[in-house]
Amino acid sequence: MREFLEIFSVRDILLHMLNVAVLFLAIRLWLYKPIRAFLDGRAERVAAELAAAGAKQKEADGRLARLDEEARQAKIDAAQAVAGGVEQGQKAAGEILERARAQAQAIVEQGRGEAEHLRLEAAEGVRAQAVNMAVEIAGKLLEREVKREDHQKIIGEFLTKGGGN
Repeated sequence: MREFLEIFSVRDILLHMLNVAVLFLAIRLWLYKPIRAFLDGRAERVAAELAAAGAKQKEADGRLARLDEEARQAKIDAAQAVAGGVEQGQKAAGEILERARAQAQAIVEQGRGEAEHLRLEAAEGVRAQAVNMAVEIAGKLLEREVKREDHQKIIGEFLTKGGGN
């Protein structure tokens, strides 16, 4: 205990504790809150983009329902055309139905593609901004460069104290 008090004084320990508290408060005020506000804003923008993608998906679903209704009507028209020629009516209905399904599928795929593109774009933006912020934080934390004399001093102190024993 006496050796410990010779190396470290109570005043030094209290000063270190005070420094840690001040550093914590400074980081919280200057880094945490602005970063948190930025990330919250980014999350809101991503949510808005996803909502827009959802609206496009609903629009595509509405178009699909309308096209399905058109296909149903085409079937009815085809049934009425049976009196004039069953083969010709079935052929026309099949073509209309296939075209309607192809259009519906194209619309659905387009909506899915746009939604996926928006999601990937938003994720990439968040990822890039997180990397930039990490680099900025590391730069601010490592503003002082460690010099060769500092390394030699640390090694000398380590060896004179017996290698940490």
